[in-house]
Order: sequence, then C-alpha cells, then structure tokens
Amino acid sequence: MFGLWVELCYIYTVIKIINKNMKVSELKSTFSVFGNKGNVWSNNAHIYQSGKGNLCGTPALSTNHAHIMGLEEANCEKCNEAYSVMFGSAN
Repeated sequence: MFGLWVELCYIYTVIKIINKNMKVSELKSTFSVFGNKGNVWSNNAHIYQSGKGNLCGTPALSTNHAHIMGLEEANCEKCNEAYSVMFGSAN
C-alpha cells in the first residue's frame, strides 16, 4: 500500500540532493572546492572562499584533498545554501 509512496519520496529526496550540489566549474573565481580526506570519502566537500574560509564556517585546517582528488562538485548543504544566497543561483 505504501510502496509507491515510499519510492516516490526516495526519488524526490535524491533529486533534491542532486540539485543542491554546486559544480566547481560554476563557482566564481574567488571560490573553490575544499575538503579533507573524510569529506572526500563521505562526498561532503565544501565551498571555500579565498581569504575567508568555508562558507559553512567549518575550519579549513587540513590538506585540501578535494582539490587534489579533482572533485567536481561541492556537496555541503550549508555551503551551497550560503553560496545561493550570495549569488541567487541555486543549482
């Protein structure tokens, strides 16, 4: 009875998550992707603003493994929301 509803909710959630990811190629010139090994493994890279840090406030105190590994998307929800508010572009 609830099978179709659960599947539709799952699909909606996946689409919502996919749409929140910001592609690195779409970031403004003073922004880049940042993440330590844990962020890379958990697919949770941040958007880093040059001279200020990660948009979500998470400290950037490690080697930037997201850049080293060539990640193409920033997946931190807080960073993506902050970037969208700054530039009015929700991806």
